[in-house]
Amino acid sequence: MTLQERITRRVSVRTYSDDPLPAGLETSLKRMLKQPIRPPFGTRARFHLLKKTQVEQDKKLKLGTYGFIKNARYFIIGATTKQTFSQVDYGFQLEKLILDLTDFELGTCWLGGTFKRYEFETAIGLQSNEMIPAVTPVGYPADKRRLAERLIRRVAGSHSRKAWLELFFQNEGATPLSPNDAGLYEPLFEWVRLAPSASNRQPWRIVKSDTAFHFFLTRTPGYRQQLKAADLQHVDMGIAMCHWQ
Repeated sequence: MTLQERITRRVSVRTYSDDPLPAGLETSLKRMLKQPIRPPFGTRARFHLLKKTQVEQDKKLKLGTYGFIKNARYFIIGATTKQTFSQVDYGFQLEKLILDLTDFELGTCWLGGTFKRYEFETAIGLQSNEMIPAVTPVGYPADKRRLAERLIRRVAGSHSRKAWLELFFQNEGATPLSPNDAGLYEPLFEWVRLAPSASNRQPWRIVKSDTAFHFFLTRTPGYRQQLKAADLQHVDMGIAMCHWQ
């Protein structure tokens, strides 16, 4: 697929087919996770593709997702060091992988607060200076979405995105940026607008100047306090930067 096709076709998949990944594809995905990705602030995460049944059998764990995900056989779990912008870098890297997985017609879903952290941390041997900001299931989407998934998508506003005038600006942020004002960069702005984010909050803002494009984080009041294990809006910024790059 082209990059535009990957971005427009990627959706959050919460119900998966029972079909396992072919052995050759599983090997290819593991190889993909080892390829270096250069994130904006230079903090590289380590990623693992784990088979759920194997981990639960070998390590006596339960890789639970509180009912948000059904029939997922595989998860991509990453760990990053605890640094100032490491979670921005993490979002950048995992979204790059998710877009690559879309090219294989595989389903994924960003999970930041709806997975059992201790089990996932134990499964990859998390170190004391590391954290897991988010994970994603991986697999073939089910033919039909279950009712619970449709309700989750409706509550999360998965189909809606903010308008350009709420996200993109010029003249030091004083004037909303229109698609015409964006010129040749119009597709990049639109790809950022379509990027996934926690609770679909879209906390990024971009201000176009004469010589650069400046990314800003507009935090949702009180959102950071809801989940203290990770800064999901920093992760969101990394996702937006990935779509832009």
